[in-house]
Amino acid sequence: MEAATEHHESKPLSEGILSTFGLDGSAKDAAKAVEFIESIDYALESGYGKERVRVSIREVIRGQLARDWLVSLSKDDQRLAAESVTFWKELIRRDWVNTQPNSLIEAQAEYFDFN
Repeated sequence: MEAATEHHESKPLSEGILSTFGLDGSAKDAAKAVEFIESIDYALESGYGKERVRVSIREVIRGQLARDWLVSLSKDDQRLAAESVTFWKELIRRDWVNTQPNSLIEAQAEYFDFN
């Protein structure tokens, strides 16, 4: 019975449990990256287990830009991502969410009231 449980825990999640990442576009989309991280958190909170979520992340990375990013990761980043869901989320935050210049982020947060 234990072998069957181990196989089930390493089986990738069904399509749709994790959102697809990098499906379209030629520019990094921080909002989609955050949505992907949230879908990872949701899968973990839903009890799918870290191992199943971790093996599923690579399966939902789609689109040329995201695939190029995946291939460009350093050997250390690839090794750590192969071991940890948390590190996957850190990589995505580092390379997709935190890439906009601070001035652009600040400008987007500004609110002007001309009344």
